[in-house]
Amino acid sequence: MNEHPLYGRPVGEHSGRFGAGGWLWYIGGILVAAGVMNTGQGALALFGGAPDALTKIGMGVVAGAIGAAILLVAVMRWRQHVVVYERGLVHAKLLGQQQVAFADVTRVELVREHSKMGTDETIHIALRDGREVSIGSVTNIDQLAGMIRHAP
Repeated sequence: MNEHPLYGRPVGEHSGRFGAGGWLWYIGGILVAAGVMNTGQGALALFGGAPDALTKIGMGVVAGAIGAAILLVAVMRWRQHVVVYERGLVHAKLLGQQQVAFADVTRVELVREHSKMGTDETIHIALRDGREVSIGSVTNIDQLAGMIRHAP
């Protein structure tokens, strides 16, 4: 961790949790596997002259694409990283990053939602300009919320 030009020295680091994907890993994996199997069976049936071969191939491609999209959501939840500095934080995600200066924070709320799927934890950070930044499914989220609340 290097010093940030605006926020100073790093004081903490929080990574995304693999478990943040929850059931999405299973559902996406099963759909991708089913898509590969259906596409393969359809291709074999196509060489055998079966009338439903194109239907199997189509179903396989659709199942594989849906499964891949679901796995992408799981990967996006997992592959995130928060570095807390003396005067702000940087939340890097798979598709970009957000920077938050502690001087701009007006409210910090840690929300826990319990369901049959498990517990989902998200920090909602309200900023002076009206925007809200959400950070969820990272390691030591209680500590992260406390660091943001009690930042100078």
